[in-house]
Amino acid sequence: MRSEPGIMNGRSVLITEGQREASQGIAAALHALGDRVAATYVDARPAVPDFAVECDVTSPADVEYAVAHVEEVQGPIEVLVAGIGLANDVMLRPADERFVSVCDNHLVGSFRLIRAALDRMRDTGHGRIIFLNTELTGDLPRRYGATEAALRGFISTMIREEARYGITCNVVTLSMPAARARAAGRQPVMREPGAALTTAFSPEVTAAAETVKFLAAESAGTINGANIPVDRGFRMVS
Repeated sequence: MRSEPGIMNGRSVLITEGQREASQGIAAALHALGDRVAATYVDARPAVPDFAVECDVTSPADVEYAVAHVEEVQGPIEVLVAGIGLANDVMLRPADERFVSVCDNHLVGSFRLIRAALDRMRDTGHGRIIFLNTELTGDLPRRYGATEAALRGFISTMIREEARYGITCNVVTLSMPAARARAAGRQPVMREPGAALTTAFSPEVTAAAETVKFLAAESAGTINGANIPVDRGFRMVS
């Protein structure tokens, strides 16, 4: 495990959308390895093993503050897990506002986070960037198609450009029933500071967490540009 001189052992990890079940499952899995895990959130503080920082990815100032705060507390970010789902139901908004919201959360928000953390990753010659792409089966999963296509192009460029710095970029695509995903996103598990995280996660989230743990490992340095589905074979039969 890598660590910054003068900082406690374990990697510095930042996970976005910490209020969601998938993010909490990943946080718990990495924390169990001895990593120092921080998570961003909006509105409701999540149950993450280490600490949480409020951050709206549509705000450049919020992103810069969140990354700087995480680096100050637990050292330069070595593993960044960026969720590319939305925290609100954009289908209820007028068309123009909905489109802008999707782009700002998915594409531009991911760019802001990576830009803020990338320089330190390059300096250390090591980094893991993992996108968590949540698809909601039975709930218009293609409604973000244009933005997702642009994000894939962005990821493809990153794969080529950042490999020279020892930074990998992969995607984990998690397919969940829409009703379960909505419930997990809107009802964050709360806990007292310092208390153990004992939440039982769904099979899909557990599998996604194990996949992220594998991609974040030191031994996975040659895996770059993968898109790994966690979907019970949904893509093969759809």
